[in-house]
Parts: sequence; C-alpha cells; structure tokens
Amino acid sequence: MLIASGIALVLVTWLALVSLFILTGLLPSLFIRRGPVDTETLRRSLWWGLLIITLAVLAGSLVTPIRSTGFAVYLGVVIVIAGGTGLALARTRGWTPPHKPARTLWWVAIPSLLAVVALAAAALGPVTNYDTGLYHLGAIAYAFDYAAIPGLANLYQPLGYAAAQFPLAAAMGVGPWGEDGFRLLNGLIITMVVVDLILRFLRKGSSPGTWIQLVGATALLVSMVALADYWVTSPSQDAAVFALTVVGVAYLADALTERSSFAANGAAAMAIAIVAVLIRPTAAFFAVTLAGVLLARAWSWRRESLEGMGAASTAVAIAGVLALALATARDYLLSGWFQYPLSLFAFDVPWRAGDPTPLREATLGFHRDPDDLWESVSGYDWVVPWLSRA
Repeated sequence: MLIASGIALVLVTWLALVSLFILTGLLPSLFIRRGPVDTETLRRSLWWGLLIITLAVLAGSLVTPIRSTGFAVYLGVVIVIAGGTGLALARTRGWTPPHKPARTLWWVAIPSLLAVVALAAAALGPVTNYDTGLYHLGAIAYAFDYAAIPGLANLYQPLGYAAAQFPLAAAMGVGPWGEDGFRLLNGLIITMVVVDLILRFLRKGSSPGTWIQLVGATALLVSMVALADYWVTSPSQDAAVFALTVVGVAYLADALTERSSFAANGAAAMAIAIVAVLIRPTAAFFAVTLAGVLLARAWSWRRESLEGMGAASTAVAIAGVLALALATARDYLLSGWFQYPLSLFAFDVPWRAGDPTPLREATLGFHRDPDDLWESVSGYDWVVPWLSRA
C-alpha cells in the first residue's frame, strides 16, 4: 500500500509538471504558429515550456538558493506571467478538438504508460550511478542550499560543470519532494516524450516524425526501464539527452516534410536542442547540425511562403542568446573558465580553478578506451575498441 501511494505521488507530480510546462510554453508556441489551439500546439508548448523553465531555473540559481522561499516565489511569478499571457492568447484563438483516436493509439499508449508507471516505481528505489555518488548529488545539494558559489570547481573539479541538469534536479525539490526531488527529473523528461507521442496519435493522419518518435521512444523506454536505477532515478545527463534527441529528431523530420508547419516544428526542434546543450554541452554538435539542416531546407524553400519564419527565428535567437549568457555566467562563477572543462578562455577572477586540461583528457580517454586511457587521447587507435564496445 505504501509503495502504491508513492508511485501515485510520483505520477501526480509528473502530470502536474507536464501541464505546467504546456501552460508556460503556450506563448512562444502560439507566437510562432497562428490559428486555433490544437494537439500540435500543445505538443510544441510542452517543449517550449521546458526551455523557459530551464532558463528561469538557471537564472534564479545564480543569485539565490533553490531551496529558498524567494526562489519559489520567483519561479511562480515566471510561470504565472508566461502561462497567463499564453492562456489569454489561446482564448482569443479558440480550440480545435482532437480527432477521434484510432485503435493504433491504444497499442501505443498502454505499453508506454505502463513503462511510465515502472519508472515511477523505480524513482522510489536505489540510486546506483557511479557519478551520482561521486559528484551529482554534491552539485545538486550545493544548488539546493546555496546560490552559485564562486570557485566551486576548486573544491572538486566536476562540481564546476555548468550543466543545467543539476539546478533542474534541485528545482524538482521545490515543494513536497525536498532533497529527494532529483529522483524525478529524468523520469519527467521521458514522460514528456510519451505524452508528446500520445498527442501525435490524436491528430488527423500521421507524419514521418510520429513513426520516427515511436521507434525512438520504444528504444528509449525498453533501455531506460531495464536500467532505471542507473540511468533514470540517478540524475544522469545522458538519459535526459537521449530522450531529448529522440523527440528533437522527430520534430526535425516533420519540419523537413511539412512545409506548412516548417517554422513551428523547426523552432520546436531547436528549443529541444537548446535544452539538450544546456544539460550536456557536448550536445552542441547535435544542435549545430540540426540548425544546419533546417537552414538548408529553408534555403531550398526560399521562394515559398513559410508561415511564421520571422517569429520562429526571433524566438530561437532570443532563447539561444539567453542560454549562452546564463551558461557563461555559471562558468564564470563556478570555475572561472568559459565552457569548462574546455580551456578556451580564462576569466580574470581570483577564484579561477586550475587548468582543466588534465581533467578533460582523462575524461576523453576513459570514454574512448578505458583500458588505454592516456594513449587514446590522441591518434585513432581507440576507434576500433570503441566501436566494438558500442
């Protein structure tokens, strides 16, 4: 009975946050795409809402502890302003009801929702990721109890990573979950993928992105449920980026094949990619190539009228600039290096951490070939062992 109550509380929390994200993301979604609110609008709003909340959490965590009453009030104000404005705009646009669901929906929804229940149960269990014990929990605790601490990387180098995963995980504790809120973050993002997929089957007809996301979500759910304690309950950045990549590619496919919604779907794909980069900066390669493909497609359609291109470009540009500014501010405070642990540029601050090159090379070498760590930093001998393991 106690376990069932815990699972129910996790599911209610995820449902409430999904609704909150949709509400918060309505404004940019409706700003880009004109017309009444429909299930496609709700899908795109979900990811715009995640981006807005992520940016708000990063900004607030720079100056105040996430545990504080002031942070909760600030975050509430952001949600009320964004959500209230979006809701007012939605009322002027009207609502298009979803189409009658096909039988396919139930074949998709039932196993997907059962997987979400399994992840909710896992959220109450053990946390087993090695890096979670090494520094994830420490970074989350610092964000929860303190504003960004200048020179935190001097205490332990990985604590200087400016990734959004740790402030977001701490922000999951704003409310009744407290210090255990971090357990819910990755499961929430995976649940968002499932909600997006179900909403896709409530539209008339299907799109290439729907089937791409179905295949990707299947791989995501099977692997994540099987290893939930390591990848999902533990606040691993890799699981979050895996989920975001699946849904981002689905939106990219829709943008490339549906000219009428190119701007709306392309902007949603970029919003998802920006969140992925904030969570795991190495996802920048994914974001840049995604942007390049969208630009190439826009160029090929340059003689066609692409609805919402100006609004989409503006929204993505603003979000990108804010994301870069906030990530840089966290780098400035936590380590004193731009894009730490890269050594691209060192800020002239008294709390600057030591040269991160050894940390970067050790991390790179370990993930290339842990059996030959230092030799794999340079050259290409590591490629074959890496491919055999992957």
